[in-house]
Amino acid sequence: MAIPTEISGFVLAGGRSSRLGRDKAMLPWPPETSQDGRGETLLHHSIARLEMVCTTVSVCANRNDLPFPGAIISDARSSSGPLGGIVAALESSTTDWNLMLAVDLPLLPVEVLRALAATALNEKSSVISPASSPQRVACILPHLDGLPQPLCGLYHRVLLRGLQTALEAGKFKVMTALQEACDQVAPSLDLQFSPRELCIEMWDARAFAAAQPSAPNPGEWFLNINTPEEWQQARQLRSR
Repeated sequence: MAIPTEISGFVLAGGRSSRLGRDKAMLPWPPETSQDGRGETLLHHSIARLEMVCTTVSVCANRNDLPFPGAIISDARSSSGPLGGIVAALESSTTDWNLMLAVDLPLLPVEVLRALAATALNEKSSVISPASSPQRVACILPHLDGLPQPLCGLYHRVLLRGLQTALEAGKFKVMTALQEACDQVAPSLDLQFSPRELCIEMWDARAFAAAQPSAPNPGEWFLNINTPEEWQQARQLRSR
């Protein structure tokens, strides 16, 4: 299979913000910008970072009132968490590789997204295919101290059917759905070891940060803004 030359980007903005008590997609970012609706927001910040990496950028959300000039893609199933957005993104995508980014990860440097994309474009990362090399990768996820971060990862469209099956079965946890999707892909291959280990490539965030002298603490990169306390923490980290 030819090495991919294009990557589609998707902002996952379908969360209800129930614990935060505010519309997280429209929170001002940087925090010191105007809060009257005229400044930049977490949504703008997410789109801008993906535009530096991806061929096209779309937004996945169950709403039509977001300030985005393109079409907003509705989740494949409502009340299904981020998995509904990931499935909808893959259903609408026209590229093999697709970079997902949750709207509430404002501290994730664009350099991380670029490095993930470079991994997908590297000739050593072959997509699952009967004709591919022994290394078959269909998903690339950053991990921090062994904990995968599926809401800022690269997904190949070969996983779509398996993720749809998990979604239809009500298995909404992204890692569970992803592992089951890998299990569905594997039977067409003559594999001698775990398809899950083969399918998902883990990208070490701390190793990347160690090679970047000016990189901020990777322990801050994956801070999700789900509560007022996390919003305050993100603001304080941004203002340092």
